Amino acid sequence: MHLGFVAFVTGSVAYFSHYSSEPSFWLLPPLIICAHLFIGTFYGQRQLPAAFAILVAPPLILLMTVGFGMMFSDLHRVDINPVVTGLVWAGIFAPGMLALTYAFRSWFGQIRYTEKT
Repeated sequence: MHLGFVAFVTGSVAYFSHYSSEPSFWLLPPLIICAHLFIGTFYGQRQLPAAFAILVAPPLILLMTVGFGMMFSDLHRVDINPVVTGLVWAGIFAPGMLALTYAFRSWFGQIRYTEKT
């Protein structure tokens, strides 16, 4: 559900707004969706080694997605303080990214289950 919502918001802004005149802007929605999927590989038992990218990538991807959310709000003429709008979009996308990370880990067997004996 999170990826569908990210695809809807970013696709609406990139393809159906005044930003759609930029051909390079068209590549951002697929890149952001792939980045959301790639965040799941950062954590778990088979995680990447600790690096600067692990600390920077999730907030950066979240910030880009929140930026698309704010552009989506502007596209629909939502007249709210930009700080509040950004916090609302962060409140929507951050739990979704955490849920997607947990789901990714469980799908690919990165969560160990122990049996009590």
